[in-house]
Amino acid sequence: MRAIDKAAFFEAIDYRPHSKQWLYHNSNARFKVPCCGRRFGKSTMAGRDLEPELFLPKRRYWIVGPTYDLGEKEFRVIWDDLIVKRQLGRDKRVKKAYNKRSGEMFIEFPWQTRVEVRSADHPEHLVGDALHGVILSEAAKQKKETWERFIRPALSDYRGWATFPTTPEGHNWVYTLWQLGQNPDFEDFESWQFPSWDNPEVYP
Repeated sequence: MRAIDKAAFFEAIDYRPHSKQWLYHNSNARFKVPCCGRRFGKSTMAGRDLEPELFLPKRRYWIVGPTYDLGEKEFRVIWDDLIVKRQLGRDKRVKKAYNKRSGEMFIEFPWQTRVEVRSADHPEHLVGDALHGVILSEAAKQKKETWERFIRPALSDYRGWATFPTTPEGHNWVYTLWQLGQNPDFEDFESWQFPSWDNPEVYP
């Protein structure tokens, strides 16, 4: 079962990705590694890339940040688009919470699909679930162990995907993933380097 068409969905929510964001949205890679300058629009891009999949039944997705505060960025995009603007929050069957202070941030739809924020500061909360997809928000600020020990195994059951939207932090473990995305021999990976000035709305 496939998610609804991205282009049609983006038009419905009045989202007009700029040309470099489309490179990301059009990628079919299982693991996407966009290294972005500040104000590029990576949180909007990653959050909205997930949104069409939330209309598929019986799916589970995580947004994992180094802290709840950083993981909240992509969640805020999804909340504003679906709960506020599309008014899905009016449906009492939709379970939801948005409390950045306590870290309780999730949306669960009547068709048993759920997206929630987890914090890498609390690794005990990163076990147990089989996942269809994960956004590792500001991945370069996270530990390699978070990905290898907790997230990657959780994607095995459904051959789930992961995306690593981040500002660069030198040649760390995310840089190694970025290099895989530049190597055509690793078809599961695709990576990009998007400087801030690629966003024409901020830098016309």
